[in-house]
Amino acid sequence: DDEKIETNSYETFYVRLKEKDGEVLFLDSVETVFIYDSDYLMVGLTETTASVPEGAGSVQVCLNVTQGCTDGYNARARYSTSSITAGNQEHNGIYDIVHVNNRSIYFGSYATVGDIECVSVDIYSDDIVEDNETFAITFYNYGRVRLNSNASRIVITIEDNDTAVVGMSTTHFSIKENSSDINLCAFLIGPLLF
Repeated sequence: DDEKIETNSYETFYVRLKEKDGEVLFLDSVETVFIYDSDYLMVGLTETTASVPEGAGSVQVCLNVTQGCTDGYNARARYSTSSITAGNQEHNGIYDIVHVNNRSIYFGSYATVGDIECVSVDIYSDDIVEDNETFAITFYNYGRVRLNSNASRIVITIEDNDTAVVGMSTTHFSIKENSSDINLCAFLIGPLLF
């Protein structure tokens, strides 16, 4: 076992018997022996949770090679995003993230333990005051790349960066001493979502 993922899934060699040894006569025959490559590249997330400010523009998620190496084989894994609370709803044409489905992350044809490859997912900013939101990126086995079972999904929290602005309908009030109640009107500038 060479612990390398090779370009070809198998290698061959030949055995030829062609000599007389004492009283045993070997016929002139050639046999082909196939060695099938059973090696794989084991990878895992460098972290399984992350937080990013809403205005960051994107979030980067990385996979680390933890076992194996490639020898001319262009290894890759697949990944997709899924909503937990982020991206479920459009607000004036703006979504929280750009969802991706069944995309590839490549480790190159000469990857080895310790190599890191990353993907980015776009995060959009809005002017809506809302709770922090979350989404997940899940990575999948593909070809001869295997994901560590406890490190194949990351949950990302988008931290809301918006604040509500409240104003008064008028700036001057007068009231007589010992008067009854006064009614003031406050208004919200900008959207508010909870």
